[in-house]
Amino acid sequence: MAETMLKEDGHLLLPKEVLEYLHLHPGDRLNIVIQNNGDVVIKSNLRDVRDLKGILPPPSKPVSIENMKQTIRLRGSKNQ
Repeated sequence: MAETMLKEDGHLLLPKEVLEYLHLHPGDRLNIVIQNNGDVVIKSNLRDVRDLKGILPPPSKPVSIENMKQTIRLRGSKNQ
């Protein structure tokens, strides 16, 4: 368990062990949840890239890796 103290201006300084555990950096956002039993839970607002799985519809037709590479080469050369 980590402990911190509330400052007069309402700010909390999170202990280093909490920052490291949640992989937090200055500017990151946190979610603070009050549970029905009165417990307060602090969660990192960072998402795992695996959470994005399935948000895009499947392609209308299969695309090969070679086709993807060719498209990248063609479009990349147009941008130069």
